[in-house]
Amino acid sequence: MPASILEYLDEYGDTSFEDRPFGDADSLVLAQLSYLKYDDAVREGEDIYLRDIQAGGDGVSIFGERIYGKLNRGLFDRLLKSRRYSDLKISHYVNILDREVQTQFSAVTFLVPGIDPFVAYRGTDDSMIGWKEDFNLTYMTQIPAQRLAIEYLTNAASMIDGRFRIGGHSKGGHLSIYAAMHASEEIQDRLTEIYCLDGPGFMKGMLQMDGYERIRDRIVKYLPQSSLIGMLQQRDDNYTVIKSIGIGLLQHNLYTWRVENGELVPESDLKETARIRDDAINDWIESLPPESRQKFVDSLYEIISGCEADTVAEFMDRFMENSKQIISSYKDTDADTTDMLRRISRKLIDCAKVHFMNELENMLS
Repeated sequence: MPASILEYLDEYGDTSFEDRPFGDADSLVLAQLSYLKYDDAVREGEDIYLRDIQAGGDGVSIFGERIYGKLNRGLFDRLLKSRRYSDLKISHYVNILDREVQTQFSAVTFLVPGIDPFVAYRGTDDSMIGWKEDFNLTYMTQIPAQRLAIEYLTNAASMIDGRFRIGGHSKGGHLSIYAAMHASEEIQDRLTEIYCLDGPGFMKGMLQMDGYERIRDRIVKYLPQSSLIGMLQQRDDNYTVIKSIGIGLLQHNLYTWRVENGELVPESDLKETARIRDDAINDWIESLPPESRQKFVDSLYEIISGCEADTVAEFMDRFMENSKQIISSYKDTDADTTDMLRRISRKLIDCAKVHFMNELENMLS
């Protein structure tokens, strides 16, 4: 019966990498492990075994946002009990949250005996700044996190002997590809796989770069069958669709991805409803010049920022009050900005209508 990465560790946790080599399910384990908050557990420049991290008492915050906290705790406990990951070491942990330059970036290198080192980039966390930076991807040629990802890969590679893997979930997967395509050829030649787990794509023209062509055959991209995040600006069919038990956007959660006999469960293709939605959103983004995208994103963020919530959890804690504040801020917005928001939103609806009608015609023909 298909299960999650937690049950995968229950079943194969005592199986060594010699008996069962590193697989795609292991990439999910390490990508999710990068979401844990090691700030109070790891000193800068220090390597530490996972088993030496104190997760009790004040260390409870290591498991991150309460939405995934219980699941992350389950992951942590299973790794400690497993033979497969018993000697996992955390190295070169970096975590940056800068509101001024609007960036949220975190990366860590996992060292596990018996396998190549794994450089993991964290995806978007619970911070409002992190989500704002994601939207900046739609109009900026380089966001701060992308630059930091290149710097991290260069530094990590200098401290790793031989071959290694990189990867991440969501924005972390995007950063893995971005850093790899901008790395030196010497570093690129040492990469065995580049895991992108439901990570967004890239702006036009980026995939024509020589650096992308040099790494393309080592990119392992997985999308759940109703993927939204992973299909944003997706311009390459180099991906595999897998099964998730989540509904809609909840499929983005790695804990909903199904594993059977130690392998991710494949699906034939994306759901048709998801493809229509994804095509409409991507066409909408492409229909807007970069300056319009920036105005739209910045204006929305300014309105939401009036709630004074630093995290999504804080926003949801006072959802009704914050919703009223957003409505109030929108009403106070100047006429030009309000008109711009309406026009761009209407364009999204128009794009959705076009794709829906085209699909209806195809079904009836």
